[in-house]
Amino acid sequence: MKIAQAGIYVMVQKYGLEGLLVIEDTSKHVQLHPEQEMAEIGDKKIRVFDRVKVHIVAQMVEFRRSVCLVYDDK
Repeated sequence: MKIAQAGIYVMVQKYGLEGLLVIEDTSKHVQLHPEQEMAEIGDKKIRVFDRVKVHIVAQMVEFRRSVCLVYDDK
């Protein structure tokens, strides 16, 4: 995982997927602290080597396949 100004960049090693973490729940406030390599999603703090649970969602975007990694807080 990498925390940058653009967002939280995650990797799913098992499937070889990587991308920006998408947070669908608009009630969750996201604060990024790239200089400290930390992010806050709601009341949960996430650091670089933490594990987060994601849903892999496949989409078609402009006639090509795209994958979204959606944050799951459960």
